[in-house]
Amino acid sequence: MADAWENALYRVFGTGEVMRLECSVPLGDELHEWLAHQVSPVTWDGIHAAALVVSSVITERKWLEQSLRESEELYRAIVTASGDGIIILDPAGQVTFASPRVYDIFGIPCDLPATGFSAFDFIDPSYRKTASSRMTSIIEGDIDADPFEYLLIKHDGMQFPGELVTTPLRDSSGKNSSLLVLIRDISRRRS
Repeated sequence: MADAWENALYRVFGTGEVMRLECSVPLGDELHEWLAHQVSPVTWDGIHAAALVVSSVITERKWLEQSLRESEELYRAIVTASGDGIIILDPAGQVTFASPRVYDIFGIPCDLPATGFSAFDFIDPSYRKTASSRMTSIIEGDIDADPFEYLLIKHDGMQFPGELVTTPLRDSSGKNSSLLVLIRDISRRRS
């Protein structure tokens, strides 16, 4: 940390640049307090003669950042390990997120994006009206997210039975704004 302070002070006095840095201060054997510092030049007669250091405690922010990182790592591990395909749809049925398993289930080539397409493209035309109606009812909160079977279509046009569980996702105001869909190929179950 001494090197970071030395560099900050060198730049403040040498160029008049305002520098920002963060550091951890031990409060015992296991506790640490995190501080954010802003170091600004104080200039007299055109010379950077002193430095003003304003420090803020950012321990809670650092803890939240760490919790978020751990949560994202856990989420990524769950999504990657899931045997089900996982997609997120906007209210129009456009895919905004697709897990790696979606590529396997639908036989999508790895060099193609799995997002930006309509989810209805992978549902047999005879089921699209039902899928659209259920999607609207789920996002409006009219029906629960029970498993529902559809005839699905792979990237190469081959049909297969699939089970979808669709759940609404809420935005920061609590309004249902998108859909999380778990996709399972149930061909073996049907055999």
